[in-house]
Amino acid sequence: MSISFSVFILSTSLLLLSAEDSFAFSRPAESATFALFSSGVSLLIFSFVVSPGRTAKDDRTCPDTPFSDFLLNTRSTLPLRSDAAEKLRRLTGAKIRQTGIVIVFAVAALCLRVELYRQLVTRSHCGSISSLTFMPLVLAIYEYFLSKTRSSGDQTFSDKIQKKHFNYISSTVLLAIAGIFTAALKYGRESTFICPSLGHDSGITLSFQLLAVVLEISFALALESLVSCAARGLDGTAWQVSTLWGTVLLAAGVVRAVIEVIILKVSNSPMLPPLSASYVEDTLRQSALIAISCVAASKAVSHATILTLSFVFSLISTYVSLLPYIWIVSSPFPPLDVSKAVLAAFLIHIAGYLYPRSSFSSTSDGKRIPRLNACLRWMILVSLGVFLTLAFSHNNVTAYHPISILISGAKREHEIWIQKASNSMNLKEAVAEYRKRYHQAPPPGFDLWYEYAINRSSPIIDDYDQIYDDLLPFRALSPKHLRELVLLMTSDQWNDVSAVNIRDGKAEAQADIKPTHRWMIEGIALMIEPFAHHLPDMDIAFNLNDECRVAVPWERLHSMQHSAHVQISSPRESLVNTWSENRAQGWVRSEIPGRSSQRLFIDYAFETTYDPIGRSLCPPTSKARTAYIWDKQTLCTTCARPHSLGQFLRRWELSGDICHQPDLAFMHGFFLSPASLKVSRKLLPIFSQSKVSGFNDILYPSSWNYLDKAKYAPSDEFPDPLYSEKEPTVFWRGTTSEGGSRHGTWKGMVRQRLIHLANNHTSKHVSVLLPAENNGKYAYKTFQGSELLPSLGLNTSIFIAESVARCGRTDCSAQTSELGTVPRTDFQNHWKYRFLFDMDGAGFSGRFLPFLRSRSLPFRTALFRQWLDSRLTPWLHFVPQDLRLHDFYSTLAYFAGARELDENGKTRKTIMKAHEHEGRQIAEEGKKWAEKALRKADMEIYMFRLLLEWARLTDDRRDELGFSM
Repeated sequence: MSISFSVFILSTSLLLLSAEDSFAFSRPAESATFALFSSGVSLLIFSFVVSPGRTAKDDRTCPDTPFSDFLLNTRSTLPLRSDAAEKLRRLTGAKIRQTGIVIVFAVAALCLRVELYRQLVTRSHCGSISSLTFMPLVLAIYEYFLSKTRSSGDQTFSDKIQKKHFNYISSTVLLAIAGIFTAALKYGRESTFICPSLGHDSGITLSFQLLAVVLEISFALALESLVSCAARGLDGTAWQVSTLWGTVLLAAGVVRAVIEVIILKVSNSPMLPPLSASYVEDTLRQSALIAISCVAASKAVSHATILTLSFVFSLISTYVSLLPYIWIVSSPFPPLDVSKAVLAAFLIHIAGYLYPRSSFSSTSDGKRIPRLNACLRWMILVSLGVFLTLAFSHNNVTAYHPISILISGAKREHEIWIQKASNSMNLKEAVAEYRKRYHQAPPPGFDLWYEYAINRSSPIIDDYDQIYDDLLPFRALSPKHLRELVLLMTSDQWNDVSAVNIRDGKAEAQADIKPTHRWMIEGIALMIEPFAHHLPDMDIAFNLNDECRVAVPWERLHSMQHSAHVQISSPRESLVNTWSENRAQGWVRSEIPGRSSQRLFIDYAFETTYDPIGRSLCPPTSKARTAYIWDKQTLCTTCARPHSLGQFLRRWELSGDICHQPDLAFMHGFFLSPASLKVSRKLLPIFSQSKVSGFNDILYPSSWNYLDKAKYAPSDEFPDPLYSEKEPTVFWRGTTSEGGSRHGTWKGMVRQRLIHLANNHTSKHVSVLLPAENNGKYAYKTFQGSELLPSLGLNTSIFIAESVARCGRTDCSAQTSELGTVPRTDFQNHWKYRFLFDMDGAGFSGRFLPFLRSRSLPFRTALFRQWLDSRLTPWLHFVPQDLRLHDFYSTLAYFAGARELDENGKTRKTIMKAHEHEGRQIAEEGKKWAEKALRKADMEIYMFRLLLEWARLTDDRRDELGFSM
């Protein structure tokens, strides 16, 4: 028994430890079905190959042992008359039918529980209870009352049995309380994924959870019945537990498989959907652990009851759940309620100590399993000591506010960068710096570009790494192939790609462009026009959609980049500083009629995209490829940690990297349900206004900004007052354009999450960094979401303007009810507010540049990156915000201050003074830098250099071309 029980504990521990980020949760019902099938097969194999037969005396007493048991137990010593034998056969048949009914019930309960498992994983954002917390307690209470109904001639023995069961109840009560305290530790670590306060999401989820508890308890009792009251053959041998359990699990697996096939047929899904290697690996691993646990449990249950197995499983689950909360001790974030953690740790270990002392079970011959031995006692003491040490070592206080540190570091960082970005003092030095940075000669016309940049006072001469990085993979494609790809992309309007054609020094938009997007391409041609006479003939393919388009899998891209590096590292000795003649002959004009239709993209509109696209853009060892985050309710702190300093965003560039943030799969509209997304998995030379990390579009300055579609234009009617005179409110107005919402996908989109968070709709808890009591330090304080704004005197005005957009019928009404709408406001009205929030729409935000040019302080969160991001320094030019928005209120409290208000809205107590100087400094620095480095002239300079590089890439003599002094 000790071996089987140890195997059960070990396999269960490994199973629970791997559950947090297992890909098996990406298809919960399918994974559970396979686990049932494999566990059933394993149990049956074990019963026939390994496990010996179970005789009647091995069976524990059944509450209603029929007369057949007596006959079976005495058959070997008493000859049976024919009528007794007939009665035995009838009673045995009845027992078999009874066992069959229990098996059918268990199969039905298990199949329904698998469907609830699917639903609860999908609805994890509204979860409230865990069945594992209360299941042992309910079973213990059931066993206690069942023991009282059993009569016994020996009153002393009956009292001992009832006392034992009462002790079980005491242990399970302690464990349940420990589970409650452990669950409460997540307060302040909750994600901003929306669980609607209106509607039925919470109620339905709670109903499913309660039903899951009932089904689990019913299933456990059915398994217990199969152990204690199993049918026997005429030879007196009881059916083995592994045989009975294996039959239940195998039958449930087969039934669920049939159900899954029916679901696929009804939904018109492929019968063999594509399965990632990570999913297959994790599902096989978890199924193996479940099978081992089941086999070990079937062996251990002959000595330890189902209650005991349930208690051990729940104990391990609570232990594993508590461990991550106290494991990190070096950072105040995420905050830890030490008192709750210590109490939970004590209760877990006390329960683990008391339960075995009540003894597991008694064998039929009166022998008892030894009580808790000294080794186990020492293990509990050591474990408790480790838990308490970690809990009390947790640092909940910081001597300095992280934002102050980040602001101080940002200024030094920008000074170092700007010195390197404009190190060259003349053309000769610029050429040398180019060679040093990019290991090749500049393209022909570099001297003309340099003169153009100098004449327009460009603060950036040397740092154009974004251009180099964007174009590098295309070195692996021949110039002829690149030109052909441009023609193919622009040959069909369905591709949503149009060209700017440069011929004889003039830039013109392609003739047959979608009318709704003609302004975009004409704006690009207008941007190119001032320097078009310096460019050779060529075509450039521009993406008409907001979303990025080119997603080459990491392995293929890595190979292409390596090939490109090899080409660049083998330069020609002599260079030609003139473009090839007759370049126009190499370009077939895009507007020629009769061209064949070529579709190079896959349409992913209104589909989830992180799994089929995003993960493949990352290295095989990255978190995106090795972890699946399924719990939408809990903040993924390990996902945010690489780019954060505590709660606050530290590394802006890294914060957009999707490869260490698999939780972004359900935290942004681009991955949840893009309204328009046509993607190529092959490398195509398409120019886009913005892109997500890992995508291979070529960035260029947007014509939206160049044409001032959203313009900073204060007036007498809409002035831009001084920072200190602005209303200390964070302001945002906009539409729900981030993605097309269907089936509730809006609950994870950034815009909707911010609106929900800002307007007291959330029932979740929020952590805010505030001054600690009278010691000059800072500590995180947790607030109920609905109480936060009035508790701290913070002001927000964040709403949907006019109506909800891009949604299905039920999603539209749900968002309108949950989030509300307000009338539109003039764009110039923004300047009256001190804090302006900026975030992605379907692509980049066109408002950010006007915000940056104002005297207000821009708060910015973004998944999409633009050409200008490499020029900006967070915490110097703008206030960065994590896409999870868990830092929003702490950041707002830092800049706006926090106050305790009385009934009349007057300040009763200042909790934290507003850091007005720091906020004004960032607003001023951002404004000055935008006026210096993000002008229309800077857009032209960037585009000029980009097109020189593109011209070289598409020239048949590109390896010979280069500018030299």
